[in-house]
Amino acid sequence: MVLGLRADFTGRCLEVPALVPVFTHGLFALGPMSEDELREAVTLPAGRCGLALEPGLVELLLRDLGAGAAAGRGPDAPGALPLLAHALRVTWQHRTGHTLTVAGYERTGGIRGAVARSAEEVFTALLPGERDMARRLLVRLVHLGDDGSESRRRSGREHLVARLPDPRGAQAALDAFVAARLLTAGADRVEITHEALLRAWPRLRDWIDADRAGLLLRQQLAASAAEWTRAGRDPALLPRGTRLHRLTRWAEQRDARVELGPAEAEFIAAGQAEERARQRTETLRVRTRRVLLATLAALLVLAVGAGTVAYEQRERAYRERLTAQSQAMAVRAQTLAAGRPEEAMRLALRAYRTAPTVEARGALLSTQAQPFAGRLRGHTGPVNAVAFAPDGLTLASGGNDGTVRLWGGPGHRRSLAVLTGHGGQVLGLAFSPDGAVLASAGVDGTVRLWRVRDHQGAGTLLGHSGAVRAVAFAPDGHTLVTGGADRTVRLWDARRHTLRTTWHGHTDVVMAVAWSPDARRVVSAGTDRTVRLWEVAQRVPAAVLTGHGDGVLGVAWSPDGRQVASGGADRTVRLWDVRRRQVLQVLAGHSDDVNSVAYFRDGTTVVSTGGDGGARLWDVAGRRTVATLSGHTDYVLGVAVGSGTVLATAGFDGTVVRWDLGRAALTTRPFAESWQPAFSPDGSRLAAASADRTVKLWDARAHRPRGSLDGHTGSVFQVVWSPDGRRLASAGADRTVRVWDIGSRRLLKSLTGHTGSVLGLAWSPDGHRLASASADRTVRLWDARTLRPAATLTGHRDFANAVAFAPDGRTLASGGDDLTVRLWGVRDGRPGAVLHGHTGSVRALAFAGDGRTLASGGNDGGVRLWDLARGVTVAALTGHSGAVRAVAFAPGGGDVLASSGSDGTVRLWDAVRRLPTATLAGHQGAVWGIAFDRGTGLLASSSNDGTVRLWDTSVDRREKAVCELAGCPRD
Repeated sequence: MVLGLRADFTGRCLEVPALVPVFTHGLFALGPMSEDELREAVTLPAGRCGLALEPGLVELLLRDLGAGAAAGRGPDAPGALPLLAHALRVTWQHRTGHTLTVAGYERTGGIRGAVARSAEEVFTALLPGERDMARRLLVRLVHLGDDGSESRRRSGREHLVARLPDPRGAQAALDAFVAARLLTAGADRVEITHEALLRAWPRLRDWIDADRAGLLLRQQLAASAAEWTRAGRDPALLPRGTRLHRLTRWAEQRDARVELGPAEAEFIAAGQAEERARQRTETLRVRTRRVLLATLAALLVLAVGAGTVAYEQRERAYRERLTAQSQAMAVRAQTLAAGRPEEAMRLALRAYRTAPTVEARGALLSTQAQPFAGRLRGHTGPVNAVAFAPDGLTLASGGNDGTVRLWGGPGHRRSLAVLTGHGGQVLGLAFSPDGAVLASAGVDGTVRLWRVRDHQGAGTLLGHSGAVRAVAFAPDGHTLVTGGADRTVRLWDARRHTLRTTWHGHTDVVMAVAWSPDARRVVSAGTDRTVRLWEVAQRVPAAVLTGHGDGVLGVAWSPDGRQVASGGADRTVRLWDVRRRQVLQVLAGHSDDVNSVAYFRDGTTVVSTGGDGGARLWDVAGRRTVATLSGHTDYVLGVAVGSGTVLATAGFDGTVVRWDLGRAALTTRPFAESWQPAFSPDGSRLAAASADRTVKLWDARAHRPRGSLDGHTGSVFQVVWSPDGRRLASAGADRTVRVWDIGSRRLLKSLTGHTGSVLGLAWSPDGHRLASASADRTVRLWDARTLRPAATLTGHRDFANAVAFAPDGRTLASGGDDLTVRLWGVRDGRPGAVLHGHTGSVRALAFAGDGRTLASGGNDGGVRLWDLARGVTVAALTGHSGAVRAVAFAPGGGDVLASSGSDGTVRLWDAVRRLPTATLAGHQGAVWGIAFDRGTGLLASSSNDGTVRLWDTSVDRREKAVCELAGCPRD
């Protein structure tokens, strides 16, 4: 028999006498795998399965795993091999043919991101009630050691599920995580598959940290109850005093019939009974001592002193209670963000006002990541339809209360008019292309036209013999199309208000109609499960598209007229090739009817709304959901796409929700993994390095794209601006540094010489030097005026990952996979001090404004502050649960430091007091890069989720914004 045991548990086994001989004579110690063994562990199984590995993939895996930092060195973190196994499995799922690719691996989130991304996808796919059960279930599978370490805990399956408030939801959550191979379930046992999940998934770590005391208490209670039972219910083992009080208070905070087992409940009850008996005895003793009251007068002075101490203790306890309340509210606010944005914002603000804890400040600042931009109230029943005027300044909504409402002003928050006249529910809306006329369709069988300028009626179209469900203007504004319950599609002269054509063909209610961009075709959809294409000049449908398994409720043309999107009661969105008249994609994800669909104006994204209460954004090219907007409390019935990144959704809950996807993000959809952002010196522009081999450019003030720089033949890892803002340098996997003239978007020169990927880049403050760091273990200096090589700096024994110039331009710092930070003289290239302290690869560097402090971040998850005058670490800042990928000081003398990492967070630190101040959450993947705008202090972050986000780190401004957007909370 062979038994496997982790080395860090050996000490506990030696405490058992029966196991000492086994560990003395039969122990075989298995050390960490070498780099060659790790390479074989990846390549040999792939070869046996007929799979090929793209060149560079193995090196990237080993690097991210932490292998190869020194000869023969294995992974540098416990649980690394399970992380590698999971990352390989997910990379296999993203393979191209029989080849595992670098791009597929990067989409998984990397070694540490794959497990976290898999877990996050499973979690977010659950229903809200099931998510709560998943949280309770997962933390019960965690064992906390006496030293605070976490490990897996095996639990009985029925015992685990039956004790939760919603066993059915718990079982659904359990099945989902088992299906994803994140949990392992046997006939009667359940456990976490890899302990790597405990370290790699930030959400699980937050759950554990948020209730660490409760988890320890539950473990201790179970162990004590079991010992009491084995000892024949010995009264000496019962809890007393403070311990009993803690257990009783903890049990009262939970449903004891569910959370506690019979033995634990009996144990606490017996302790309470024993305590009551003891108190009765104590009361009797007190009575006998009353004769001694006279002696207490002499102790009055001491009593006053004791009272002062008690008062201070109460004050301290009060402050601690406020701190705990603030932290709990902050955690709750972040769990509400995905489905109840207003409540999440108000709760985060309330948490901060209760006590300005790190958690509360982070929750408040993290509300910027929500695209929620306001809720419009006024309808007295469900809202069925919304439409934006072509200029985006006016929004119309129609509902079951028979009214059409017009909204305008900043954020469309001001009610402009309430239009009445329909004899029942308003079901459809459409603006004319010039925005002068609004058409509304109603259950009363009419289509009413309204002049938008003076809010007066402009005519009524009569002809349908039942409810009119949909209406749309032709792009030329001359023709109107309608569809209704009488199973017909009708064309109208929009100026003369006369019927032109009636199309027959649908065998059930027509639910949606839409014009092609060229005004030559119409698409209609109905509950007969068909989508029909009509040529305006013909009387019969040009094509009947079938495939939906239930009624089709929404339809839309793509801006280029090549595709049609449809959504139906079969809970799918289908994209159709109009020319070939066949389905291109079937997008599944909604858990209820899909009621409406719309294309973004650039045609890259489709938005759909459903009875599941959410709106989903689909990447047309990638065939995947890129965002889910949840802000309604009931069915979402309609959607409209406005100008830029603005959306509006109509809900059965009687409200219209406005969304702005560009409020804090520069992308409406993920484009590719984004590595490093950089603000221009004047803050007007922002550039970001991208894995799609381009450099993306934005107007940082207006949040609008300004094109891209193309030319790299591999992923771009770094971008830096020249101090005068006229040039931009970029570097990447193609081993080059490219210098661009920003005014003309022209490539000035491609700097070659490195023999490995260029991973780090920096421009000197005087603009005379460029520095680059490479996987070839060298740092190169370039003359930025002549664009010629100036020096090659050698000394790193592994990849050189990052470089940074000191503010005076005389010193250059570099960091590498050899775990060191090295200092160099810029003028002569002479090596200076070598700083040791990191236990993982050094990935990021930044100088404080005064030049006396250097910050570094690495794969060990830590941020170190170095006193350069003494060459020593003055602080080691911990908090990230994965590798630190970027560090940056805010403008000023270096009081505020930001860091980002593989755990998907951006963290803010008080660099003077060396304490955390906030954690910004919003990215769905590792945050590779961060940068401050030197003028405004705005913080940009880029992630492998494909987005670049902007953060205002001012709590005061965020507090004001939340009050304007969601209303201030009541104290």
